[in-house]
Amino acid sequence: MKRPARAPVTKGQVFAAEGGRPRPHAGVDFASPANSDAIACFGGIAEVYWNDALGNVVRIIGRYTNGMPSWKAKFFGIKPRYDHIYFRATYAHLVRATVKDGGRVQKGDVIGWTGDTGLEVNGFHLHFTLEVRLPHNEWVLTDPSLWIPDIPRGVASHLTATRERLY
Repeated sequence: MKRPARAPVTKGQVFAAEGGRPRPHAGVDFASPANSDAIACFGGIAEVYWNDALGNVVRIIGRYTNGMPSWKAKFFGIKPRYDHIYFRATYAHLVRATVKDGGRVQKGDVIGWTGDTGLEVNGFHLHFTLEVRLPHNEWVLTDPSLWIPDIPRGVASHLTATRERLY
């Protein structure tokens, strides 16, 4: 199994999850210098668009495969409910996107540069959300730290979907 990439920025640190804002916050903010690279945590197809509140946005829609080796699953008698999970990773407040709408993105590609575009901005940062699709096609927000090892654990534990709910 290929693990997801590191955190979605090359320079920066988590500065706001749900508790760091005056109102509920769906995602994680990474404080970073202007024009720092925004990195694709997963591969997939890119959607590039403008949103008044979020500014320049890149959303990657892709698939995460269940990485349990088949010998281990057979040995322990484990059968996961799904062999793959669809996800949407959203990167917002970008100065500029470096990928094209509908283009294929590989894990680790630079997809844009962090910035301060949009209305809901408090300095240069990257707003990152991760959603997974449940079996009945409902998209739910999930804590990115459950899927991406370089994000501190529990930064957005208020979000609903967990890996246990999907496996």
